[in-house]
Amino acid sequence: MSALKHIFFKTAEKMSEIPDGKAQLVVLSPPYLGHHSRKEKERELEFLIRLLNECRRIVSSDGVIACVNTDFKDKGMIYLRHLAVIKAAETVGLKPRDEKIWVRGFKRNQYRKKFSFILIFSKNKKIFRNQVPEYDIDNWLLTKPQIIGDFRDAIAPEIPLILIKKFTRENDLVVSSCAGTGTVVIMALRQNRRAVGYEINSKMKNIINQREKNIDDYFSK
Repeated sequence: MSALKHIFFKTAEKMSEIPDGKAQLVVLSPPYLGHHSRKEKERELEFLIRLLNECRRIVSSDGVIACVNTDFKDKGMIYLRHLAVIKAAETVGLKPRDEKIWVRGFKRNQYRKKFSFILIFSKNKKIFRNQVPEYDIDNWLLTKPQIIGDFRDAIAPEIPLILIKKFTRENDLVVSSCAGTGTVVIMALRQNRRAVGYEINSKMKNIINQREKNIDDYFSK
């Protein structure tokens, strides 16, 4: 079944189609709203609080929220947006449980473009379900370019695949609250999970179709 049939083209700040506590895994990669001026930082934090509060509502008591690509690591420094996501999560009662780094490459002086965070949050302490060796590695080396048409920054398909294998079982519900290129929904369906996605930009429909058709080409060797 096409991934597009599982995606609502609307904001994920109100995921009214999903009842409370029904999702076992929620994966999000929030859009950048700008965080240079004080007002922009405040506006983005308010948005992150609304988004994560809704994710908290729909995730089960033993479920997981994974925030991917929240910001980059640059020569040991943590950018402000990474801290804003953690602050927003704690504001709505989510607990940070783990952190991974998606390593895209090692080119000199390009660290900011090559490292991305994967933050794991939950409501409760007991979350780990399945033994998945790939998850236990803290630095995930995934260097395959993720370019689909004019879209140049898709999530690597291994990331949702590892999270799905770790935190869900067949027929569990996986929600992609910032669906983008549809990668999370596509990988969930391929793993026999139920999937729902939210994407505010309806122009992504053609890219999602391309992504689904060629998803195997985007795995790192």
